[in-house]
Amino acid sequence: MSMMTTARESGTPQYVHDLVDALLTRPPVNFRGHKVPAEVAFRIRNRGARPAPGSPLSNLPHLPGLVVTAPDYVHDLLDALLLRRPLNLRGRTVPHDVLARLLPLRAHTPPAIAAPRQLPSPRTTVPAEPSSAPPARPRRGSSGGVVSDEQAAVLHGMADGLSNIDIAANAGTHLDAVKYASRTLFRKLQARDRAHAVAIAYRRGILTPEPPVAPMATRELTYREAQVLERMADGQQNADIGRDLYISEDTVKTYARRLFHTFGARNRAHAVALAFRTGRLS
Repeated sequence: MSMMTTARESGTPQYVHDLVDALLTRPPVNFRGHKVPAEVAFRIRNRGARPAPGSPLSNLPHLPGLVVTAPDYVHDLLDALLLRRPLNLRGRTVPHDVLARLLPLRAHTPPAIAAPRQLPSPRTTVPAEPSSAPPARPRRGSSGGVVSDEQAAVLHGMADGLSNIDIAANAGTHLDAVKYASRTLFRKLQARDRAHAVAIAYRRGILTPEPPVAPMATRELTYREAQVLERMADGQQNADIGRDLYISEDTVKTYARRLFHTFGARNRAHAVALAFRTGRLS
């Protein structure tokens, strides 16, 4: 059964499935005449912004709503669709048919809707569970440093452009644990910053390039954009790149913005990761 024809519960409003359709296939949202809550209509009209408390929502004749408010999980869907935030439904009450339709995203998105990894506190010792299976072989870089599952989870978050706060929220752990794992990663990989750490991880096979879920721009990078991208992957900052290429720091920032727009990237580490995923870096 395809992800677009998964059985739907009779109690789930049809507009919810219209949102899921848009989230899965990334077309414009099309409610096909289905009535929606006024809050949803407001956020669609205002590019994801939530209405201010107490603001009037009755002046939306183009999408008349049955009710004003929408469930929390619907706002999570809107955040993911309109604001490109990681979809995190932890603790939400979500209809089974909606969850079933979102399952195909688990294999492609960061662990925001997949089962989160639990990161232990830096000062907490977690006892190993008894198992009859042989222990998993740790991943090692060329320097011989072992990358733990916790550090790999942080690397995946960095590669997806997430902040430490987002990584901690997705993993259900403390922010301090993520910061500790990040510092340990930088030391083991001898990385200068997040973009450098992501590039090293791809080049050593710690991260595996996978095609991005959303369609990517197909235009070729200019020679100068490629130069800036390569130096980002080497951990150089804007001032360093400018001196290296004999251009101003403002010009470097302009090229960086163009790269972010081309890749749809949130930050430098995300741009570097998407460049590896699309074959522009190797």
